[in-house]
Amino acid sequence: MHKFASILLLFMAAASAHGEIFVFSADKLSTTAHVNLCNEKMNALADKIKDQVEILGHGCEVNKRNPHQLDGYIEYEAEQRLKIFDTDRPLSAPTAGFFSRKTECIQSITEAEDKFTGRTGLEVDLAYCFDDGLYNDKTPFRFRLVSFADVDIELTWFKKITFGQILNHSKNGFKEYLTKNLQGYGVDLFTLGYRSSLAWSEIIFGTFSNDMVAIRTWTDMHHNSREKCIANTQIVSRIFHSEAKKPAAIFCTREAFGKFKLNIWGVVDNNLVFRIKPLKRVYGTIQDCQENSIGLSGNTLGSFCARDNDGELRSHAIVRAKENIED
Repeated sequence: MHKFASILLLFMAAASAHGEIFVFSADKLSTTAHVNLCNEKMNALADKIKDQVEILGHGCEVNKRNPHQLDGYIEYEAEQRLKIFDTDRPLSAPTAGFFSRKTECIQSITEAEDKFTGRTGLEVDLAYCFDDGLYNDKTPFRFRLVSFADVDIELTWFKKITFGQILNHSKNGFKEYLTKNLQGYGVDLFTLGYRSSLAWSEIIFGTFSNDMVAIRTWTDMHHNSREKCIANTQIVSRIFHSEAKKPAAIFCTREAFGKFKLNIWGVVDNNLVFRIKPLKRVYGTIQDCQENSIGLSGNTLGSFCARDNDGELRSHAIVRAKENIED
C-alpha cells in the first residue's frame, strides 16, 4: 500500500476512535477587569460536562470586537456535539440588547432561570448579562442562559414594533401589563424585553414554543390630543370588561408632529374573537359621533370615535370575529 494512503487510513481510524472536536463559546462572558470570574465560570462548566466528554482545554480570551470583554470557551472531544438549551441558539434570537441597565437584565434573567427550572426541573448551567450595544446604546444589555441538557422544549423569539412612544405606562409597567394579558391566552412566556426611541417602540418576546405568537394589531385610529386617546383606551377596556377573551394590549402612542394613536393588539389563537371596523358615516364633532355611537347589540360589543388615516372622524365598531356589521 502506498505510504500516504497508509497514513491517511491511520488518521481516519484515529479520528473515528476518538470522535470529533467541538468548541462551546460564551461570548462576552465578562469584562477584562473580571478575568477571575470568567475563569471560575469556565472551570465550573468544564467540571459539569467532564464525565460526558473529553475536555481538551478551557479558559477565557479577549473578544475580537471589544478588547475590554472576555469570551469563555471549552474545547472538547466527543462523538457528537453536546445537547444544550441556549437562548442564543434559535435563528430568531435577538442580535442586540433590550435592557437599558444591567440591574434590569439581571432581574429578568433571574426570572427566566426560575421559569426554565420550573418548566423542566433542570438547573441552569450558565447565565449571564452582557453589554451587546452594537446597535443601540440606550438598551445595550441582554442575557444568555445555557443548560447542558437534552430538553424537550423550544425557545422562540419574536418582536412587535409600534411607531411612536407608548404613553401612560412605565417600561416595567407595560411589560407587566402585557405579560399578564398574554398569559391569559395561554402563552408560555419566557421573557419580555422593551426598547424604544422617539420614533418607535419595540417589544421583544421569548416564548417556550415552536411557533411564534401571532398578534393582530389595529393602529389606524388617530386623535388630536393625548387626553382623547387615553379616554378611548378606557372606553375600549369597558367594552371588553365582560368578555372572556380580551385584547392583549390597549394603549396610546405619541406619533411625530404631535398626533396620538390608539393601538389595540389581539392574540390570534384558534380564532381571533374580535375585530374592529371603522363605519362609513363621517362626523363633524366628537360630541356628534359619541351621541350616535353603537352600544351592545347582537354581534357588536360597542364602539368608540377616532379619526382614520385621512383625518375623518368615524365611529369604530368592535364586533365578534367573523361577523359582519352593516352601517
